[in-house]
Amino acid sequence: RKVLIYCAIGDMAKKAALEAQGAEVVLMPGRTGLADKVDLADKVDLADMMRDLGAREINEVHVESGHKLNGSLLREGLIDEWLVYIAPKLMGSGRSLAQFGPIAALGDAQPLVFTDFCQIGPDLRIVAQVLGAADFARIS
Repeated sequence: RKVLIYCAIGDMAKKAALEAQGAEVVLMPGRTGLADKVDLADKVDLADMMRDLGAREINEVHVESGHKLNGSLLREGLIDEWLVYIAPKLMGSGRSLAQFGPIAALGDAQPLVFTDFCQIGPDLRIVAQVLGAADFARIS
């Protein structure tokens, strides 16, 4: 299948090299001048990316990412379901699943509904839906 690569900064040499290998590179810079004074011009506009994927009739996207991208997707209301694997190991302090806080009260937390869980080998697989995320019309 075709590989889509979304980026915010156009490096024409890298773009040409990736396209020569069959990838499609989509330049999609983020927003500047946001109210909270954050300049996201060097980050992909995630809502625009989801709209572009929808226009390509791509209806399901699995994201394997770190806490920063997970937090950005969650803050922008672009996650409808979490698929989480938990290994039976305690590793001490580390990275969170999603960097989106802080929250002032438990009532401010993102509510989830567990829809499936099972053990795969020694690991636990959990599927949870994000409450209120069933309708993505807000990004259309």
